[in-house]
Amino acid sequence: MHDEIFLPKRKFFPRFEDLMGIFAIFLLLTIAVAIPTVVVVVLGHLDEIKNQEFKIRTLDLGWVFLSSYLIPMLLTIYLVIRHYKISPRFEFRPKYAGLLPYALVAWILLLFVEMGISYFLPDSQSKFQSMTRLILQHPVLMFFLISIAAPILEEMLFRGIILKYLLKKYRPLTAIILSAFIFGLFHMNIWQFVGAGLLGLLLGYMYWRSGTLFYSVLLHFLNNSLAFFTVWHFKTMEPEAMALHGSGQALLLILVASLGAFLAFYGMERYMKSRYHRVIYLASGNPHKLDEIRTLLPENIRLESMHALAPDIRLQETGKDLSANSLQKAMQLARRYAVDVLADDTGLEVDALNGAPGVHSARFAGADATDEQNRRKLLEALQGQDNRQARFRTVLTLNLGHRWFRFDGSVPGEILQAPRGEGGFGYDPLFRPENHEQSFATMSADEKNRISHRGQAVQKLVAFLKKIPPAGILD
Repeated sequence: MHDEIFLPKRKFFPRFEDLMGIFAIFLLLTIAVAIPTVVVVVLGHLDEIKNQEFKIRTLDLGWVFLSSYLIPMLLTIYLVIRHYKISPRFEFRPKYAGLLPYALVAWILLLFVEMGISYFLPDSQSKFQSMTRLILQHPVLMFFLISIAAPILEEMLFRGIILKYLLKKYRPLTAIILSAFIFGLFHMNIWQFVGAGLLGLLLGYMYWRSGTLFYSVLLHFLNNSLAFFTVWHFKTMEPEAMALHGSGQALLLILVASLGAFLAFYGMERYMKSRYHRVIYLASGNPHKLDEIRTLLPENIRLESMHALAPDIRLQETGKDLSANSLQKAMQLARRYAVDVLADDTGLEVDALNGAPGVHSARFAGADATDEQNRRKLLEALQGQDNRQARFRTVLTLNLGHRWFRFDGSVPGEILQAPRGEGGFGYDPLFRPENHEQSFATMSADEKNRISHRGQAVQKLVAFLKKIPPAGILD
């Protein structure tokens, strides 16, 4: 029915060294921005320095903190996209709203897990107090940075780019853990590493399941706002008031909260099984192919044109045969845009022409040839030939996450002496399938789909898609 394609291991973004490189770039950019910003602040206090009364004001530190985050983060996102030649699409529309109640419960329980783990970490009171002073002195600026800018920019980088492309290389669980690890690492201290890492697991899961940044940004906003207002409240409340008493209490909290979070994730999985649908992009700009395949797919599969990703996209087609060409087109789209892809390559193979036009069927009369020009050239090439036997062949390449599958179909027939019918597209008016009197162009869409090469391949594809359940965390 189908073949699974096992591609040779090649180094595609993002490798682990790429993730470490992104972290290094952000760190270097932070230093590069912070140093001149501090110098500017110091220069603004030359008179105080001369009078030996110099003290950097907290307000100035607030702006140093802001610029040393915003500029490096924006530049990191820009440099990653440019350097790796990727084209992430940042989707912010809400989908699967039923996930949100489970996610909120999971988030609250993960906060308790973090609290339990923090009991075993070194004392962070000095760092806590310095952040408290900064927030109290400049609350509006710090709220914008912590609760607005950070959730949007960090979700674009860690979920919208890093996780999105990790999911094209690894199983979902592996990809989510890796993205959560690098997310925690970016916070550059052990206390936030734990909290950000746990939060990253939930944010990664929500992005993977929903396909949108809406929920991860929302949860990130709630998490950071809670931290902000907790610090604000601590201006009259000592941190020790929330401290756990003893390792036994901390371990019990970790155990109970982890179990509750697991049940919340289980609830989200149950919810998605009844509502999940997959969006697949067709690696073709041919609207006839899109319509023909779309009508045959099950309801939980939505097929979109590759032009929905980028209106001017053009794919290279240099494969030596239909299978290689189909795989090449699918790989280009999947690895540049990190989406699930269906690629179709169809060819007409004429015996008298030694299998031509074959892989060059769409451009038989030239790179930008029309269907009519291709048909005219074919008729000219067969003038005087008695043997007009031919076959249409289709090879579909399907990419789902990090797995690749191939489906094929073939229908024998003959090339007519002149076009017959005005339906279909391509060589349909010239091709009469074996044991039929009509050309493809004179058949209805349903008749053609029942016997055609593409119909055969798509039927195998549909049978495969109906058997596989919605992707699980371990798939």
